Amino acid sequence: MEINGSCDWKFFDKREIGITCAAFSGGQPRPGVDLGPDYVLKAGLTQQLNEMNFNTIL
Repeated sequence: MEINGSCDWKFFDKREIGITCAAFSGGQPRPGVDLGPDYVLKAGLTQQLNEMNFNTIL
């Protein structure tokens, strides 16, 4: 079975992505696990999506 990560956008009205930042450690013993969403945003996730012509909603 082959998995293709691309999508044919002609079937979608909008190129819009909603981002939900849900920090959760779930009992993880290591500190900082719940900081993941902040670091992903600081690393430029929204800017990269915008460069790929996606409208992002945070």
